[in-house]
Parts: sequence; C-alpha cells; structure tokens
Amino acid sequence: MGIQHELIRIAVCDDEERFRALLMSSIKEILDEKNISTEIEEFETGEKMMELGTGVLDFDVIFLDVDMGEEGGFATAQRIRKMSSEIPIVFVTGILNTWNKGYEVGAFRYIIKDPRTFGGLLKECLVSIMERFYSETPMLKLDTTGGEKDIPVKDVIYLESMGHNIVCHVLINGKYTELKVRNRISKCEKELSEMGFVRIHQSYLVNSGYIEQIKNYKAVIDGLLIELPISKDRYKEVKMAVVAAKGAI
Repeated sequence: MGIQHELIRIAVCDDEERFRALLMSSIKEILDEKNISTEIEEFETGEKMMELGTGVLDFDVIFLDVDMGEEGGFATAQRIRKMSSEIPIVFVTGILNTWNKGYEVGAFRYIIKDPRTFGGLLKECLVSIMERFYSETPMLKLDTTGGEKDIPVKDVIYLESMGHNIVCHVLINGKYTELKVRNRISKCEKELSEMGFVRIHQSYLVNSGYIEQIKNYKAVIDGLLIELPISKDRYKEVKMAVVAAKGAI
C-alpha cells in the first residue's frame, strides 16, 4: 500500500456536519499547497464507513472522530486494524484523556478540536504522514564549522540558540553529536515547524518526537537524561504538540 502523489484518497468520519466540512476543506487547502491532489469521502458514522467492507482499504488516510454514534472511533479503528495495520489513522477529538486507547490501534496522531491549535496540528499531521510513509526521508542541510552536512530531520533532537549561532543536537549513525552552525533559531523555526518541531523556549526548538514527558515546565528529552525549560506562555502549545506527536505526555 502506498500513496500515489497524483491523488490521495482520504476518509473523514465525524458525526458533526459542520466540523466535517471544516476538516475536509482544511485538508484540501493544506495538500493543495503541496500540489497534492485529494479525493475526500465523508461519513457520518463508523458504521456507515465500514459498510464498504474491504473497500475501506482503498483509503490512504482515515480521520476518525472519537465520540460518534453507537460505534465510537476506537471501535471503528479496531475493525479497520483487523484488515490493515498500515493505513494511518488520525483521531479527531475534544477529549484529551483518551490517547492511551489509541496505542491499541496504532493511532498516528490526535487532532484536538480546539480552534486555537487545530490548524497547526492538522498541517503538521498531514506533512508528517507524507514524509514518514510516502516520501523520501527529508534532510536538513547544515553549514557547520566542519563543513556542510546533510542530517535526516528525524535524527535532529533539538536546536539550541547561542547568540548568532545554533548548536544542533543530533544523532549521526546512532551516536549523539553536537554541530555548530551560524543561523538564527527563528529562521529554523519557520522551516521546521511543519516537521514536528516546537519552540519550547526562546532558546530551544525541539523535535516533539523526542520529548519523553513534560514536568514542572520542563521537557524531558528521550535518551539524553536532560531537561529543557518550557516558557510559561508556550506551555500549552508544547503540550498539544507532544500529544499530537506521541499520543501521550
């Protein structure tokens, strides 16, 4: 199974007609920007969608509301997983304390129904799906003091601002390494925000996939045994980004 970039088939399953329309139009707008054609089919309930039987496997991505009809999103996802373990399933929900159930069905992301964060979470989700499942590994080109290096974005843990320089904390062949480049973190933020990076502090831009947990306004970085400070005014945004990336905090 793989997406052909000429056309991506997406299922949107949500019992709120207004939100369904918003989600569909937002998906189309985001993918149009990437010059990716879409075919979106909408369903009011999971039961309606599952009437397609194995036809569900024709979708490249499935968006499911958590709370809808007699059969909620998790039950629908379980039925889908009996047929395929590969299709990215994205839950859309207004309930924050349900992410643990998502692990059981291999949820790719959670999109929170919050107008303040919805657009950003959806964009990050779609870009990540394209990159992780259907594209070549995205690379970050770094002009370091030791020469130019291309690092897979997935191996960039976080960036640390130091004056007019940035220290890039990365993995090279699985080993932790620090690379110094001349750049500004605000510029890097614009380039990497669509790839799952979140600005947790004036001095730190972090790959949300490496945030193991959040505690006492600090982000615990997976595998490094370090804690980076989170600005109070950025705390909610960081929390949402981690929920979207990992399904839990």
